[in-house]
Amino acid sequence: MKAAQRQPSGVEDEGEAVGLTLIEALVALLQRSGEEVNAQGVSAALPLSGDDLDPRVAPIALSRFRVSARWERIAVNDLKPVDFPCVLRLRDGRYLLAIGRTGVDRIRLANPGAGAGAFVHELVETLTLAGTGDVLVAGSVDPVNGDPASDDSELMRANPRRWIIMRFLEERRLLVRLAVAAILLNLCALAMPMYQRAVYDRVIPNLAMESLWALSTGIVIALVFEFMLRTVKADFVEATGLRVSHLVQHKVVSGLLSARREHAKIESGSMQVALRDVDGLAHLAPLALATFLVDLPFFFVFLFALWMTGGPIAFVAAVGSIGIMFLGLVAATGLGAMSERGSKLSRARSNQVVDVVDGLTTIKSNQYEGKFLRDWSVVSDHLAISGHAQRQWIEWSNGLTALSVQAVTILVLIVGVYLMQSGEMTVGTLIACSLLAGRAMSPIAQATMILSKANQALAQFASLAELIALPAEKDVASATISGKRIRGTIEMKGVSFAYEQDGPAALKEVNLTIEKGQRVALIGKSGSGKSTLLQLAAALCEPSKGKVLYDGFPMDQYGVSRVRSAISYAGQDALLFDMSLKENLLLGALDASEDDMLRAVKITGVDLIAAGLADGFGARLGPRGSRLSMGQRQCVVVARALIRNAPILLLDEPTASLDSGAETRLRDGLMALPRDKTMIITTHRMELLPIVDRVIWLDDGRIVADKSRDEVLQQLRSAGAVRGGQAGAMAASGVSG
Repeated sequence: MKAAQRQPSGVEDEGEAVGLTLIEALVALLQRSGEEVNAQGVSAALPLSGDDLDPRVAPIALSRFRVSARWERIAVNDLKPVDFPCVLRLRDGRYLLAIGRTGVDRIRLANPGAGAGAFVHELVETLTLAGTGDVLVAGSVDPVNGDPASDDSELMRANPRRWIIMRFLEERRLLVRLAVAAILLNLCALAMPMYQRAVYDRVIPNLAMESLWALSTGIVIALVFEFMLRTVKADFVEATGLRVSHLVQHKVVSGLLSARREHAKIESGSMQVALRDVDGLAHLAPLALATFLVDLPFFFVFLFALWMTGGPIAFVAAVGSIGIMFLGLVAATGLGAMSERGSKLSRARSNQVVDVVDGLTTIKSNQYEGKFLRDWSVVSDHLAISGHAQRQWIEWSNGLTALSVQAVTILVLIVGVYLMQSGEMTVGTLIACSLLAGRAMSPIAQATMILSKANQALAQFASLAELIALPAEKDVASATISGKRIRGTIEMKGVSFAYEQDGPAALKEVNLTIEKGQRVALIGKSGSGKSTLLQLAAALCEPSKGKVLYDGFPMDQYGVSRVRSAISYAGQDALLFDMSLKENLLLGALDASEDDMLRAVKITGVDLIAAGLADGFGARLGPRGSRLSMGQRQCVVVARALIRNAPILLLDEPTASLDSGAETRLRDGLMALPRDKTMIITTHRMELLPIVDRVIWLDDGRIVADKSRDEVLQQLRSAGAVRGGQAGAMAASGVSG
């Protein structure tokens, strides 16, 4: 949106108000408060909507920088001084950063395109027409109570069940409407017994045809109304379930993405099953609330009506309800035990599917099909047995419930006939009592069915709770370093790390300092800890003991997103995705320039790869980059790291799958990079050592040598002379020619 009105004479505007992306608006907001931040730092590890940030997570993005924010519905004209600065959402999907008012009818808007501190003015009337009414109001985080978004995340991990209940309570408008619909539906159920009693006792004996038509018209209206209420109730259950299911699934995936890497070891199959179970649980909960909060209390209303109508017959319904509940609880207990077993088997089979799909080439090349088929058959057989047992419990419960309801109906008729014989009951009253007894049993039967499903859902909830409770990385910077950017110095003080709590240590008491602009190679035999050390430097995991510092400050003081925005990392296990080549290259690099991309693709040879593809940089690479060779994938991964152009570059075996020509080209390109960039490379290749100034030699998780490149090369040559040549020395150190 461009400003249609200019500031009155005497006040000079700086340019025109242009709509921003949400990321641009948040960056401008933070920069005005003194933060040194870019688009990557704001959006890191948060879901995008197209090329922009999803508006729902904007408060989370700001909370990383100690800014508390919330979306509110506020008319532009109602904005008060305390509401500024704020972000206004426009109808065209763009945003404006409002920083104050000028008089009664104008809003001062930031204009980042014209430089820091630039602003323009816009009429309130114009903004009202262009805006949606959604305003992101921002302020400082409460220093005592903290940020609500952080509190919500803490509750989610500490008590997943309570957190999910809170999500349902947030849908209180839908739940209140659901309760009202359930109340009216139960009231409608009283119409039919009263209608039949009136017809048999009043209309038939007197042949009152006018009364018959009047009563019939009324009951038809009641039945139509009841049908409509059933539809409305089902819609409210569906709407509540969908909203909560979507939110929970979003939070689960978001929690997995923000979890500390050493804890995020969830199997793919387990996650698929857990997310599938969320949907069933989310739709069951509102139905359970309506049943236990509305329908079950109405059981006593129906019982009272039965007492008023048929006297002692009410005792038959009361005893029948106790029997139904007892049988339902027994069935629910048995079904819960079978469901837990079945859920574990279902996760195991899903994991087998993932293994087969991902490892099909390996399975075929090793002729291992038979073993997988045998394992599949065993798990499938047990899953079928478990499923059969679950269905038996369900059928047993449903069958006994139906039998109990019919038994109650029979007993009502028997008792009623005796009452008729004594003259205490009419035919119409007996029919009304029969209908009321059946209707009174309905919420009891519904409750037992929900108890069975709830037991089944809670048994399946274990895997979901495991996902929700994953420990999260700290993503809010300490106030002491607010605004600081990482320049490139990395320190490790007494760092030890083990992948399992009681497992062997991959790193042991590592102490080192790598100054800004240094180029370091990590060498050593396989399993010596090189990749682990690099992952710690990249803030992908936290040390079991000791500290990792950047520019003298511990990682957790920066917040992990700010650390990673300062690091370009290319790991051996990095993946390509089923997107275009260009999208894979620019993954997360929202503010990368065209020059950054061209430089990176030439250094790595990705420009040659693109030239060989029919659609060039627009070609889709397939799942896990399957349309490229292993060496081509590695080139793209390294290029992706270079495009980020961060002050710290970490490369894990960057030439492991490259031929000699590609390796030489990459080596020369890395040597030509600016000297102010800190670079750490793990390698087994002698050809890469000329890039670096310093070599750190690791063995069994410890640093055994830390010297200049020339000293290490001389040591390798000397060792080679003693052990029978350079090849022997390089093999001993884990470096090959």
